[in-house]
Amino acid sequence: MAQQIATQTSLTFHDAESALNALASLDVVRFGDQSAMVSAFAAATAARPDMDHVYWIDQFGALQVSVPAAASALGSEFEPPDIVRRALQTNSPVFDVGLVHHGTFTAGVVIAQTVRDPAGQVVGILAISLALDDLSKPLVSVVHYQARQHRHLRINVIDSRAAIIASDDPTLLLDTVVNTLPGPQQALRGIPTTAIGEGLDGQELFSATPVLGPGWAVIVERPTDDALAVITWLHLGLMGAVLFFALGGLVFWLMLLNRVIYPLHALAVLHLTIPRPKRPVPPASTALAGREDEVGGLARSLVRLERDVLAQLGQLRTLLDTSNAVTRSLDPRLVVGTIIQEVRRLVDVQAAAVFVPDEHGVLRVLVSDGHGDAYDHAVAIPPDDSTYPAALALRRRHARPARRR
Repeated sequence: MAQQIATQTSLTFHDAESALNALASLDVVRFGDQSAMVSAFAAATAARPDMDHVYWIDQFGALQVSVPAAASALGSEFEPPDIVRRALQTNSPVFDVGLVHHGTFTAGVVIAQTVRDPAGQVVGILAISLALDDLSKPLVSVVHYQARQHRHLRINVIDSRAAIIASDDPTLLLDTVVNTLPGPQQALRGIPTTAIGEGLDGQELFSATPVLGPGWAVIVERPTDDALAVITWLHLGLMGAVLFFALGGLVFWLMLLNRVIYPLHALAVLHLTIPRPKRPVPPASTALAGREDEVGGLARSLVRLERDVLAQLGQLRTLLDTSNAVTRSLDPRLVVGTIIQEVRRLVDVQAAAVFVPDEHGVLRVLVSDGHGDAYDHAVAIPPDDSTYPAALALRRRHARPARRR
């Protein structure tokens, strides 16, 4: 903002210089025709409202023409007098600030330029003044607009002597700020600067920017809290984003832990060793097998695998126990009894018996399992009795299903 105001101020004085050059190039001015100057100056002030007064000063510093008129001051020494001396030393416009409106003592900026005739001789000095109040009006508008946006500003334009020549506070005009505000020394040397210092409302941020041309500077001050609010909000936004992603990562990790890692760990622990025969399926595996996602599919596959492995192990155990019984003893009752027990465990039948024919061909119980104690002595099946499956199986050499009796 300080840079924009400095640019606008520089353009304002560039336009004023252009208006001064245009007036200086008029023939009535170059030939010193004071009677014709009045109408020319009046037309210039009417065309440019920012031009407060136009003056014609002789080479000795006496005021000869003033538009608007200041009859009481004609012939007196022009004020500020230093600008006359400086204007006679150069052909370029010079600037000064002071009480220039003779009779009313209105503060303003004076721009003066030496006028020479075609032969190069000094004819006089042409000067225009710009009221400081008019220079302050744009600053007041900016400050009021910023106030409506809840932004508090102070804007001052200082000249080469660090005197305030434009301000949003008219009571500060012509006050010197070289020792009260940070940064004007660097800005007056053409170096933009920003500093934090003590202001009227506490800690404030001061931005000083040089004004190209007249060698002035613009100083904008804002409370530090307002000036750094954007950085504060940026930090808060970054912290919020970091917190959001951290919480999102934590929630994702918890969901992953609960939905994937813990179930996989439980499945790994449950199926770490070969299960014991006839062990029921653990409730954890049953609960995981009920899920519809990939973990549920894996749990169902492991449960099926466990059941298949148990079935195979049962068959192998039956075969091993049977083989051990056969090789351990030659007693047919012991061998057959072991076989019946393993068959019952393998195929889950209620009872089983092995019949052998005696010397008369009658089938009698050799070994039985699952029947009462009197069963072995009570059963005797004639070989020609077709009502018993055992007799039929013996004759036909294959098994027959028993009828329910």
